[in-house]
Formats: sequence, structure tokens, C-alpha cells
Amino acid sequence: MTRPTERHIPHSERGSGAARITETAQTLGRVEDHLRLGASLNLGWDNDPAAERIRRLGLELEQRAGRLSGGLRNCLSTIS
Repeated sequence: MTRPTERHIPHSERGSGAARITETAQTLGRVEDHLRLGASLNLGWDNDPAAERIRRLGLELEQRAGRLSGGLRNCLSTIS
């Protein structure tokens, strides 16, 4: 393994595509859309635990994710 030669991370390499997808799902979609996105991106997706987590958070599937509090949006993003 080689030692790093720089500490600077070029802007183009910051953040992941998954983070950008999650941010988009949080701000533009409904809770239900977020679950669909998780199912389409994760091969081992199990909808039952995800739906249970949504229920425990007190969310409705029709709610707009962008209108949730920051904490609930973070919780929603961890489901997928």
C-alpha cells in the first residue's frame, strides 16, 4: 500500500452518487417513492422491515419527504 501524497480531495470526487440520489429522494419524492427507490437500488431489499420503520416513525406513504423535519428526513434516508 502506498502512502497518500496529498490531503486535498478534488471537488469532482467529493460525495457519492448514492448521497445525491438520497438527497433527491428526500426533497422531491413522497415517502412511498423513497421506498420504491430503495427497492430498486438494493437487491436484498425487504419491504416489511422498511414499512415497519415508516410506521414507527409515524409517517404516511403520501407525505412529501421534502416537507419532513431534518431528523425525519435523515431517518427516511437510512431506511434504504
